[in-house]
Amino acid sequence: MTGLMALSFLLHVISLYFIFQLRNERAESRKQLSRMTEDIEETLASFSADMMVENEKILESISKMNNDRQPSSEDIPETYYNEEEEIRISDNFPDGSLSADQERIIQLANEGLDSTEIAKVMNKGKGEVDLLLKFYR
Repeated sequence: MTGLMALSFLLHVISLYFIFQLRNERAESRKQLSRMTEDIEETLASFSADMMVENEKILESISKMNNDRQPSSEDIPETYYNEEEEIRISDNFPDGSLSADQERIIQLANEGLDSTEIAKVMNKGKGEVDLLLKFYR
C-alpha cells in the first residue's frame, strides 16, 4: 500500500512538472506573438507613411503639369462630327435585304431627323430606331 502511495505521489509530481512546462511555453508563445504583431504594425505604419509621401509627390507633379500646360489652338478642335449628321447604308448588305420600314428610317435619318423624331413618325420605339441606325452607320 505504501508503495502505491509513493508511486501516486511520484506521478503527481511528474504531471505537475509537465503542466508548468506547458504553461511556460504558452506564455512564451504569447510574448512572441505580441512582438510579431508589433513588428507588423510598425511595418504597415511605415509603409503607409511612405505611400502618403509618394501620393503627395504625384499630386504635386500632376498639378504642376496642369499649371504648366497652356491651352493651344491645336487642343481645340475646329469641327466635330455629329453622329446624326450623315448615315450611309453599308455595301455589305445586298439590295432588298432591308425592309421598307428600315429603309424609311434610314431615309429620315439622312434627311436630318434625330432618332426620337423618327421613332414618333414611324410609330416605333426609340431604342429600336437607335439600334437600326447604329448598324447602318
